[in-house]
Amino acid sequence: MTDELKDLIDAAKKAQPTPEHQEQQRRSFAYGNGAIENELITREMIDREAESLSRERLLYRNGWYVLPSRGGLVTNELIDKIQEELDREDARIAGGELPPSADGQ
Repeated sequence: MTDELKDLIDAAKKAQPTPEHQEQQRRSFAYGNGAIENELITREMIDREAESLSRERLLYRNGWYVLPSRGGLVTNELIDKIQEELDREDARIAGGELPPSADGQ
């Protein structure tokens, strides 16, 4: 490795991203991961939700918003139920239908 490359790597390790850059990275991360799971997710949706979060004056720590507690326990079953509800809503918006779930909903 050349000295020039070592200097560049050292400088990159010491670089501090601006809050604006962190926000861009956070949104990009959210879009990339969301779009993998659901192709209907758009950058505009991510931007809209990010703006909504910033209006709520949520605590922002280590590059992530700290959401308020809602008093319940998050379980895998709850996550699966919410994901299924969102999938059904996405299918409805797209003009499709999903078969009923195991619990008849």
